[in-house]
Amino acid sequence: MEVRNIQSPDNFKLTYYVSGEANEEAVVIFNAPGMSVKFWIPIISELSKKYKILCMEYRGFPDGTEQLTLEDLSFDKIVNDFHHIIEHENVSSFHALSWCLGAKVKLSLYQKHPEKIISMHSLNMAFKRSDGIEKGPFSRMVQQLKKKLETGESSISRIIKIMSSIGTIPNTDFLSIIDMEEDNTTLNLYEFLENESSMSSLAFYLIDNKIGLMNYLNIYSGFSANDQVETLRNIKIPVYVYIGEKDKMVTFKPEDTALFESNDMIHPIVIEEGSHFMLI
Repeated sequence: MEVRNIQSPDNFKLTYYVSGEANEEAVVIFNAPGMSVKFWIPIISELSKKYKILCMEYRGFPDGTEQLTLEDLSFDKIVNDFHHIIEHENVSSFHALSWCLGAKVKLSLYQKHPEKIISMHSLNMAFKRSDGIEKGPFSRMVQQLKKKLETGESSISRIIKIMSSIGTIPNTDFLSIIDMEEDNTTLNLYEFLENESSMSSLAFYLIDNKIGLMNYLNIYSGFSANDQVETLRNIKIPVYVYIGEKDKMVTFKPEDTALFESNDMIHPIVIEEGSHFMLI
């Protein structure tokens, strides 16, 4: 993959990756916030044989040396970052591939520029508002952790201790998991996090420093408040929703199933034994 950098319209450095041939049909990857693009390497390697691939780091990543404000990391600005890169690369239309909260960015981009997206493919799609009365345990935990950090009661040491006991930390080389070796320590870490509490699951997203964590939590604040139910209800392009059968982080209720059934363009696909981190 080729690493490229441009400035955002409000003058922030944006890092993104390009793979595949320029004259091929395009795929844009909308990652979960804070997640390393390396997580997608096995899929990028396969898709780049046929498609031009674009994948963006969220502002504030990957270097994690500058703590950005809540306003700097607002949801609308992140959506505009994606659009800015797509325009810069002269991509007129594309297939949109997302994981978890990344679905909210592409759905919002579809609202603004429906002519650009050919189809959507959503792995473990989070699409609802999650900071209301019925917010889930992960959303509650994120908000509590953010409050503790802002008041000086940091939980980072506990997270690092959990990761260290497994033998690796988030900035590990994701290339090592491609072959899925049974005794691979990175793979063991992800399996451990999937089975542990939501607190330790958060460790999967993090760069191991406070700046990266605060940037992630500020990004999450904008994502959690964003609701894309109506966009899905009215969407007019094919949407494939891949649901991990054992996903504990994103769960679907009967009303979600009813939403999917209300629009013939939405195609839910259940992945047997699939977890939230089923990409690996």
